[in-house]
Parts: sequence; C-alpha cells; structure tokens
Amino acid sequence: AAGVIAACQAAGGSECTADEVTNENLCIASVADDDTDVVAGGAGVTVEAARIDAIAKAAANGTPIAADSPIVISDCP
Repeated sequence: AAGVIAACQAAGGSECTADEVTNENLCIASVADDDTDVVAGGAGVTVEAARIDAIAKAAANGTPIAADSPIVISDCP
C-alpha cells in the first residue's frame, strides 16, 4: 500500500489512498471513444476486465462510450 501512495504522490496526487487488499492487484485501463471524445478509466483483474469496467463507469456517469472503444493505455501489477 505504501508503494501505491508513494506513486500517487510522486505523480502529483494530493488525496492518495490505498486499499491494501486489492489496489495493488488490479489492472487499470483508460478507454476512449473517438465519436464522443469521452475518455473513461476502469480497474479489473485483467486489462479486458478493466476496459469493461471503464465502459460501465462511463455509462453510469451519463457519458456512455461505444462497446468497441479502444484502450488508450493500460497497466497491470
């Protein structure tokens, strides 16, 4: 957890937290829809799960993106 907080702070984060049970074991992904110019982020046990989470979060936020929107960037521990 300390590593997650340190990385967040090093990147300029001011409200950094970490879930010691899950955060360090999740992949993250940013997904972009070229038609709507919406970018969303998600997390999951795989990059594909993170992509699906990002699409779901965008829809829940009222800014839906296409199901075939590509991953812009991703990372896994």
